[in-house]
Amino acid sequence: MFIKRILFNRLSAFIVISCLFFFLNSLTGFSLDNEEGTINISPKEAYDLIQQHMEDSKLIILDLQPLENWQEERIEGALNYQEIVSTKTLESISRNKDQVYLIYSQNVLDNDEVTGILQNIGIEKAYQLEGGIDAWIEENLPTAFAKTIKPAAAFELIKENQKNPDFIIIDLRPNNQWQRQQIKKSINKDFTEEEFSDYLDEADKNKIYLIHCQKGARGEKALPVMRERGFKYIYHLQGGINNWIAEGLPTEEHY
Repeated sequence: MFIKRILFNRLSAFIVISCLFFFLNSLTGFSLDNEEGTINISPKEAYDLIQQHMEDSKLIILDLQPLENWQEERIEGALNYQEIVSTKTLESISRNKDQVYLIYSQNVLDNDEVTGILQNIGIEKAYQLEGGIDAWIEENLPTAFAKTIKPAAAFELIKENQKNPDFIIIDLRPNNQWQRQQIKKSINKDFTEEEFSDYLDEADKNKIYLIHCQKGARGEKALPVMRERGFKYIYHLQGGINNWIAEGLPTEEHY
């Protein structure tokens, strides 16, 4: 009876210690040290992981969306797998033993697909964002974007940012067209002139930009230019100011 009591006490102590270990581990973060493949984490956990590695550059975020989706909206700093494969720059992904990887797609990922991608890159283990960027956006977590929006959405965007000093409207047309008719508070930087490139050199890449031209052609060309120059938050007015006017939205002359 005495021996049974000792064994029972030891077993109870082992269970308590084990539970305490897992509890403390959940409080201090995630660990992939003894894991292979992927471990699913929530958007909030993924955000905390990114914040944890903001300064040490140990985290690589890999976006598995089609390239055009990544270009439109992504987690800031994410590399696009499709672009890396197409440009044959897989070697650009560090495989140091201390490197941490976070992968995501549009929504739910197929496990076999993920395994194949990780093997192709040469990564054995990674964190996987549950629900993909759709879940991330639903949680109102920050993204970088370069997206085209319709006039009504652009009008609402302008109203929401009336008092925001970090919101800038850029008219990409020649100056004489801007002088004749413009969206209120827009500035003029002709896309076809050096002034546009010079402006991008000096502009704050962390501000929010709404760009437009006459019909949309210059805007469509300016969008990837700004994205590649490091601008994080870019909206493009679909169809340009012509579409804006057709929707009956307000313009003014430059005095």
